[in-house]
Amino acid sequence: MVFSLDQKEDKELKDWNFTIFDESGKIIRKYNADLRHKRNFSIFNLFKSNDKVTSLKVRLPKQIEWNGYDSDGKIPPDGRYICRLNIHFKDNTDWQSEGKYFYLDYHPPLIKVISEVKTFRANNEKNREYLTIFQETKAENSDRWKGTIYNSENIPIRTFLWETPKVPKVFTWDGKDDRGIPMDQGKYSYEISGEDFSENMSSILINDIELKKKDPSVSVQALSDSFSPNGDNWEDSITFRLNIPETKKLKSWKMSIYEKEIKPGKEIKVFSGEESFPYYVDWDGMNEQSKKQASDSEYLYILEVDYSSEKIQTEPKKFTLDSSPIKIKFKLSSKKFTPDLDGDDDILIIN
Repeated sequence: MVFSLDQKEDKELKDWNFTIFDESGKIIRKYNADLRHKRNFSIFNLFKSNDKVTSLKVRLPKQIEWNGYDSDGKIPPDGRYICRLNIHFKDNTDWQSEGKYFYLDYHPPLIKVISEVKTFRANNEKNREYLTIFQETKAENSDRWKGTIYNSENIPIRTFLWETPKVPKVFTWDGKDDRGIPMDQGKYSYEISGEDFSENMSSILINDIELKKKDPSVSVQALSDSFSPNGDNWEDSITFRLNIPETKKLKSWKMSIYEKEIKPGKEIKVFSGEESFPYYVDWDGMNEQSKKQASDSEYLYILEVDYSSEKIQTEPKKFTLDSSPIKIKFKLSSKKFTPDLDGDDDILIIN
C-alpha cells in the first residue's frame, strides 16, 4: 500500500516519523527520518565523533510503501487502521497530521464447491433435471461474487451475480443461456469467483460438466382396453401404437403379448423387426403357438428395443380379450300391443 506524504510548511526539517496504528492505538509499523551523519572520504574523519561531522539534510519522501507486515515481520489481521505523519522542524516547532483511516484486507474471499454429479439431462418437460452444485462461502457481506457457465469454446453463456449473503448454497443450472434458450448437449464448465473491497480475488473452476438432452421415451399403447375377435365385424382386432425414438441407431425391436403373466418363451403373439419399425400393429387374437383363437382372458404386452448402445424394455400393460357374444335380456310388459287409442294395450313397455 502506498501513502503519499506532503510537507505543508516550507521550513527545514529536523526529524519526522510516519506511524501506522491499529484501532486500539498499538503501533503496527513506524518509519523514521534518516538522521545519519555525513563523513568526508578521509581516514581521519572515520574516527571523529558525530558532533564533529556534518549531518545529512533531513528530507521528507514523497511516498512510503507499506508491504502489509508489522514491525515483527508478521501480517496483521484484516481490519481498520490509522496512519499519522509527525514532523519536527529545526526551529523546534512541530506539526502533526490528522489520523487517516484505511482498511487492511489481506485475505481473499473463500469458496468451497462440491459437484457429485457432472452429467445431467435437460428437456422441455415439467420434470426437468438440473445441474446441482453445492457452494459454501467464507467472506464479508460486501464481497461480490460471480458465477459463470462456459461452453466448450470457453465462451460465457450464463452469468449470475451475487453479494455474499445471496450466494446460493445449492446452485442449479437448467441448461439455458442468459436469453432462456436451451443449450445444445455437450461439455460445459462452471466458475465462481469472489472479489472483496480491496480487489482480492479467488475463484474455483469445475470442468467436464456434460449436458445431455433427455431422449423421448420408448413406449407402446393399446388404443382400447379390450376387444372381441368373434367375427361379428365389431372390435375383432386390437391396435397398438409404437413409439420408438430414432435418436440412436436402432438394431431391432420386439413387441410381445402374454396371457396373464410374462414368461419368456410363452408369448401368445410376437411382432418384431430390425432397423425400422411400424407406428401401428394390429392383433386379430390368433395364438401363434397353437394357431388357434386365443382364449378369453387378461393379457399383458411389452415392447423391447435394442439400440446399438443400450436395451430398453417398457413396463407391462394390460388389455382384455372377450370373444363371447353379447347377451341381452329383456322383458315385455304385455304380449299384446294394440296402439289404437282405445285405452287398452296402447303402450308396450320393454325392460
